[in-house]
Amino acid sequence: MRIFVTGGTGLLGNNILRQLTESGHELTSLVRGQPDPAVFAGINTDFVSGDLLDQEVIDDAVSRC
Repeated sequence: MRIFVTGGTGLLGNNILRQLTESGHELTSLVRGQPDPAVFAGINTDFVSGDLLDQEVIDDAVSRC
């Protein structure tokens, strides 16, 4: 299943991404800037740049999940 996750750079969101990766899910993560590779090491995710206030970015990302 493809899952869209916000807050992946935070402690809780990052742990959720890791558990979803281990479960074999395909992930899309919303990031506000250039993601730090160390934060996402071992996580298989596509990145979408934007924020929660950008409805067009959110709609596009959700439509692919």
